[in-house]
Amino acid sequence: DWDNWRGIEFRDSSDDAASLIDHAEVRYAGHSDRGGINLKSASPTIRNSTLTDGYLAIRANPNSSPSLINNTYSDNLYNALGYEGGTISSNPTWAIADITYFVIDDIIVGPGSTLKIQSGVVVKFENGRDLIVDGTLQVLGAAANPVYFTSILDDTVGGDTNGDGGASTPDWDNWRGIEFRDSSDDAASLIDHAEVRYAGHSDRGGINLKSASPTIR
Repeated sequence: DWDNWRGIEFRDSSDDAASLIDHAEVRYAGHSDRGGINLKSASPTIRNSTLTDGYLAIRANPNSSPSLINNTYSDNLYNALGYEGGTISSNPTWAIADITYFVIDDIIVGPGSTLKIQSGVVVKFENGRDLIVDGTLQVLGAAANPVYFTSILDDTVGGDTNGDGGASTPDWDNWRGIEFRDSSDDAASLIDHAEVRYAGHSDRGGINLKSASPTIR
């Protein structure tokens, strides 16, 4: 079954440059809501592999930036790269367009840190969660290839990420939106060519500004 074992875990001390999973099949991992592969501030390369029949394809903390190339994610409860809640204290780039990014709990871009999100990326949020910016957020979509921020219940982009067979229907109050706070970098923060959908939980906006003035265009 999907929760038989706890998966493969790379920790902070692992060698990112040398660590590689190539042409592997990882099956039936997910005990304790974990992924087939779990990343604790680790960024290995995973390529030409299949992650299947587990709870979550890959689970990571916010300071993990794996290289994912030509993989297949199928028949997991969540076919996604799932990010746990926490504070980003590095400068990661989310650029992988062949897997959905799933925000499991609130993520904070810490002061002095930058999260860059490239065109074509789909980011889905668990109900009631948000992305909070105390540092810099740069969303670099393109007219023909925007960045999507949406609910985990939205199957129209990124597929049926929560594996319910399309039975779910997203609504306006699913997640809490993107929030820029006072300490965020106004001059550097940018949302360009993005779609922000189904955000409004607790009467909030798709984008929320707390003494902050980013560029949205």
